[in-house]
Amino acid sequence: MANIEEVLENNYQKLGFRYPGRGIIVGLDETGTNWRQLSFIGGRSESSKNRIYRFSDDSGNSLSRAVQTDYFDPTKDQGDPEKVIYTTMLSNSFCHVVSNGRQTNTIAEDLLHGADLDYAQRKWENEGVSGGHTSRISGVCFTIGEHIVMGRISHNPLDKKLSIYNTFDLTTLPGFGFFLTTYDGMGELEPSRLEPTPISLAGTLEENLEKLWKTLDPQTRVSAAAREIERGSGRLRYLPFKNANLGD
Repeated sequence: MANIEEVLENNYQKLGFRYPGRGIIVGLDETGTNWRQLSFIGGRSESSKNRIYRFSDDSGNSLSRAVQTDYFDPTKDQGDPEKVIYTTMLSNSFCHVVSNGRQTNTIAEDLLHGADLDYAQRKWENEGVSGGHTSRISGVCFTIGEHIVMGRISHNPLDKKLSIYNTFDLTTLPGFGFFLTTYDGMGELEPSRLEPTPISLAGTLEENLEKLWKTLDPQTRVSAAAREIERGSGRLRYLPFKNANLGD
């Protein structure tokens, strides 16, 4: 029987399968002092690959210092901007959100005003026909709190225009986390509906980001971001983004 370290490493290597799509990771550093969030973009089409992560303009409000996607080359195929351009990391004084779509802003606003993730998610559906009915995946950790919450809005197999809503209230240990991806990695066109998968987040945040980038398929990886949030204060630390279009 495999030990827990082998199980977690086998789980991690699933991120290197043929095509996991977009993904998010939420967990704790080994000291338990900082939450960690990572996100990545994968792409197969020209429009999906024509993206980078960048910081949004810092407007000075409570939801500033966000990370968003952007076009790398605005002269190339841009696809559906509703699916391609979105905020992927957003914080306020209460919570810190990472996701794969425009639901990020809704979740941050609603949770700041007392709602929960299930309520916020239900303002959205899966990405619809123009997005291949791909899941919307989201993760939240709290400035003051002991747990993380992750969610998936997936298509209904009886009618893809309909959505299934799942939220997962997760307790993690220092040095561990969970990931969600939009595809199962095996190359099929059917979006994933899997639950959060546990992995190790041992080492520094820099090591976490480097391992993620090296694990992702070089043929489909597009961009990756990572940050730490100090528990109690909400202080943020970001790493330089990985962007395949910039030579990473």
